Order: sequence, then structure tokens, then C-alpha cells
Amino acid sequence: MNNIPKKVRNTLCAILVTTIASGCGLAARVLPEQTTDTPTYTETPSPTPSPTFTPTFTPTMTLTPSLTPTDTPTHTQTFTPTPTEVVVESDLIEYTNYDPHTLEIIEVEDDVRGDYFSLVDGSGTVVVRYLDNMYDAEQAFQLARMYTQMGFLGQRGDQFQIQIWQKRSGLEGELDDRDCWWYNSTNLWYEYIPDHDVYAIYTDQLYEVSEGEDELGSGGIRYLKKESEAKLAVEEIYPNHNYICFIGRSNERSNVHDFLVTYQRTENNISK
Repeated sequence: MNNIPKKVRNTLCAILVTTIASGCGLAARVLPEQTTDTPTYTETPSPTPSPTFTPTFTPTMTLTPSLTPTDTPTHTQTFTPTPTEVVVESDLIEYTNYDPHTLEIIEVEDDVRGDYFSLVDGSGTVVVRYLDNMYDAEQAFQLARMYTQMGFLGQRGDQFQIQIWQKRSGLEGELDDRDCWWYNSTNLWYEYIPDHDVYAIYTDQLYEVSEGEDELGSGGIRYLKKESEAKLAVEEIYPNHNYICFIGRSNERSNVHDFLVTYQRTENNISK
């Protein structure tokens, strides 16, 4: 190449460069037409997940009555009267004295009222005239044997009355499955209700303790027809106790109140 004259060499080099450049351009044109065996993958984006809705549940608030230990209703089967007894003496009360040692239950056949049971003593004095069934009669027997006197304030045979059991006998009684209300005996009052012509005795706290501690709120615990009766109940009867209890409240007689026995009690606890 060195023996070739310089001018010729320059010409040959120029031709060579042009040829190489043309070949490269051809290769560049042919290359896109070549196929490849490498598969082409197209990535499909995953759908955006829909947000999951989780409902928020707020539980309903249950208000548990706040009671001090001496107020908590609990239940015991054997009842011993509290040591201190206040005997109420009033011309407004109709009293019956009886001998608790000679009490007996008798069954009475009655075509009008239907058969019922009565509680009498050995002298024939009727202590409780109408009892719906033997269970109620046995409960009334257990109640009556603890006292020697019972009385009625108000009208017999309807809801406008209070039954009073007093003058203790020294005997104990066993009362099962008691149906009771606990009430606040430190805040009692009465009001006249003209629409019904009755006097309602109220308390600011009332609980039904038959099946636990169900708050009844403030409300009427008894209704009487005369103001003098309501005044006596608020001042001398209900302040000395903190429970109103029932025997036979579930009876289905035509006159429910004839077959209902009520009584007041003073206890720190009633456990179930």
C-alpha cells in the first residue's frame, strides 16, 4: 500500500469508506425486517380492589342501676324479720288478730268464683280469704306465721288498698321466688290524680327485683282513694320498709286483687 502513490491511496480510501458506510446503511434497513423468537409479553394491570366496607357497631349503652351495698336487691329463701319493728296503729286500718301457731289452709268450693283456698287459724278467724292455688296458699301461710296481726288500709278487694302485717310472732317463714319491688323509702310523696280520683304514692327510685335488677324509674307504688290514707302510708307505713312484695300477682281470676296478697319488708339484701 505504501508503494501506491499518495493520491491514488487517498482515492481508494475514500471509495472504501463510502462502501462501508453504504453497507452499514443496508444493514440498518434490513435489521428491522428480521423476526425474533423472543415472545412478547403484555402485562395486564391488576384491577384496583374495591374498598371493603366494615360497618362500625356501637353497642347500645345499658345503664346498670347504681346501688350502694345496703340497697342492692338480693334474694334469700328464709326470711327473718329485722330486729326493729314499727307497729302502725290507726283508726283508718281494719285489723285482724290471729294465732300463727294454729294456722291451716282450707280448700273452698265456690260455683261462682271457682274453687279457691283460704288461710284460717284454729279459732276459725280468716286471715286470707282468697288464694288462687295451693302454692300461693303455702306462701301466704309462711308469711302469716311470722306475725300475729294483719290489716287493711283502703278498700278491700281492689287495687286501692295496702295490706299490713305486723306484731311479730317470733316464728320464721320460708318464701320462695319472691315477687318484689325495691323502693327508696327516704324519698316518698303523694299526689292527687284528678282524672282517676285517686292519690298516688311516689318514690324517686323503684326497681323490680324478681328477675334481677330492672329499673322501673320513679313512679307510683300504690294508689289510694283518700288523702288521709295516702298521708298515713307516706308518713308511717312505707318509710319503715324498702320492699313491696306480692303473692299471687300472676293469677288470672276475674278480680285479680281479691286473690292478691301484698306485704312490706325491710332488708338490706334479697339474693337470687
